Amino acid sequence: MLPQMNAAESLDVRKVWYIGTDTLQEGYALCFDNDATPNNADPKLRLGVAVEKPAAGNVNAFAGIVSATSAGVKGPAFVDIIVPRKNGMARASVKANSTAFTTLLGPVAASYSLAEVVPGSGNLPLEAVAAETADTSATAAVKMIQFK
Repeated sequence: MLPQMNAAESLDVRKVWYIGTDTLQEGYALCFDNDATPNNADPKLRLGVAVEKPAAGNVNAFAGIVSATSAGVKGPAFVDIIVPRKNGMARASVKANSTAFTTLLGPVAASYSLAEVVPGSGNLPLEAVAAETADTSATAAVKMIQFK
């Protein structure tokens, strides 16, 4: 069971180092920098700490979702991310025509938004399921998701 306070779920938030230069918004998906090493002289650039925009080489290293507390932060900088936790609910940027608790979502290269995952196609890693029905396929929007 997930910890709750006043009926609100306690999210697992972690501080990481965003290596990019974009201005981040609530709900953006970030992946670990898979070029990082565990013994970099600079601790913030180590594997498991350094994060970046999803790319073809790192979509399988999903780190989490930018927390509302880090909306508007311009990189490089420390940011708070919501760490994926099975069945945890969060607000994420989604670019898909989604049906609640049916549409599977995952990070996609060159986008901060989660996109639809087609089972068996091998196109994207499965990280979440849409928690609300909405068509955000033309313009990404922040919607509720449930981590898988």
